[in-house]
Amino acid sequence: MGRIITIARGMGSGGKTIGKMLAKELDIPYYDKEIIRMASDESGINEKLFGRVDEKIKNTIFNREEIYDGQIVHLFKDQVELAGRKAVREVILHCGAAAIIPVTADGKVLFVKQYRYPVGEALLEIPAGKMDPGETPDACAARELEEETGYRGTLKKLGYVYTTPGFCNETIHLYLATDLVHTAQHLDEGEFLDVLPIPLDEVWDMIRKGNIYDAKTLSAFAIARDALK
Repeated sequence: MGRIITIARGMGSGGKTIGKMLAKELDIPYYDKEIIRMASDESGINEKLFGRVDEKIKNTIFNREEIYDGQIVHLFKDQVELAGRKAVREVILHCGAAAIIPVTADGKVLFVKQYRYPVGEALLEIPAGKMDPGETPDACAARELEEETGYRGTLKKLGYVYTTPGFCNETIHLYLATDLVHTAQHLDEGEFLDVLPIPLDEVWDMIRKGNIYDAKTLSAFAIARDALK
């Protein structure tokens, strides 16, 4: 079993020296900030985004008032201090979600078309759904894929996106699904959608022409472009 030892250190504490000595004594690799570059290379996420972990602006919540507690979202009014200044922020906390690009053996993408009440129209989207309490993104992706399309498949994590970071912490984890095997569709109560297989070439053409405008779908295809060639 591999061992990972992390050392939290302040300036002048000697943590770097101690870490190097410990690594030598235990005969294990030592990593400092170069691990940010390694994580970036492996994940494909811009190195600067990892680097910002050390540069986060400190914020303190002085008071949190619950405004609404719903099935999908929880709205709060926070009194906070950001970069030394007091402010009020309304924030929606979301449980997170997963979205999947399912590609069949003959090169078709399984889309779902469903009416979205908030925008008042039917949208063409990739299968997606919110995470259940305690559920991992991987498990959510597998469950939603089968529930909405009636297929299981091999999942590859593409990345994730923050949908509306100005007021909401919703994170959608994006996946590519291949080696699809048909099972059975299991829609939630009150969920109505059609599954539409669309050839991949047509999908790219629809995106270029602006015929697909669901944000998670566009984000997933932007990230998966190389993998789908």
